[in-house]
Parts: sequence; C-alpha cells; structure tokens
Amino acid sequence: MKAAILIVRTVSVEKLSAVLEACRSRWPDPPLVVVTNPGRSAELRADLRIAEVVPCATGADGFGEMITYPGRLAAVVVPVVNRGGSGYANVLRACRNLRPANRYLASYGRNLIAVTRLGWALRWRTVIMLGYPARGIGWLWAVWIRRTTS
Repeated sequence: MKAAILIVRTVSVEKLSAVLEACRSRWPDPPLVVVTNPGRSAELRADLRIAEVVPCATGADGFGEMITYPGRLAAVVVPVVNRGGSGYANVLRACRNLRPANRYLASYGRNLIAVTRLGWALRWRTVIMLGYPARGIGWLWAVWIRRTTS
C-alpha cells in the first residue's frame, strides 16, 4: 500500500473540498486520510476522494490529544485560513508524533506550503511559549484596571 496523505480537518467541510482538490492535484495516487471530530465522520465518509476517516476527539481547546496514524505517511497537511498558519499551534503540536516524509500548510485551503520538521516545531513551540507571559501580563492588566476603576 502506498504511503497516505493525512489531512487534519481544521476548516469547515465545505472549505475542505478545496484542500482535497489541491492534494489530489499534487498527489494523484496516494490515499487521502482525513482526521476529524467524530461528529463529522459519517459526512466525510460519503466523499469518494477520501480513502479513510480517522475520528479524533477534540474539545473546546482544540486538538488536545496526540494524533496517531498506524500506516506510513507521505505527507501531513493542515489547512489554515492565513498564510503563516498562526492560530493553529495546538494542531501542529498534536501532529508532532507523526513521522511523515513531508509537512504542508494548506494556506487559504488551496496553496500547499512545504514546512520543514524544524519549522513545524518552531511554529507551535513559539506560539505556546509566548502565550505564558501573555497570560501573566493579561492578569496583571486586569488587576490594575480593577484597582484603578474601583
């Protein structure tokens, strides 16, 4: 069996169609596997372009648990709604145990942008590490506002 293309669904099912088309035009032969929340699995199984649907429990915080796939992967694709993939740190972190040959961000659902393994890790680590001081600053700001307005 050929190595699969794993797509982590981070966009609506309607926007996922453009991602599937971009992946199929770049990789005509390998099977497309989509990771999604269990509520959308049946809807995606009806799409003939998708070879397999992998349910992944996601919560209000997004992708908290690690994404796993037992087969070989040619690529992992994460659809993003911006050019750089900002705001998707939890998804990139959830994919960190996958060992694909290549990693891509599907910018605006159509443009596949190759990302190195180091670049992938730096994206999610930087966002998460910057989040810790931002929370502290936000807490101090809220305390200061409360004291000055009371």
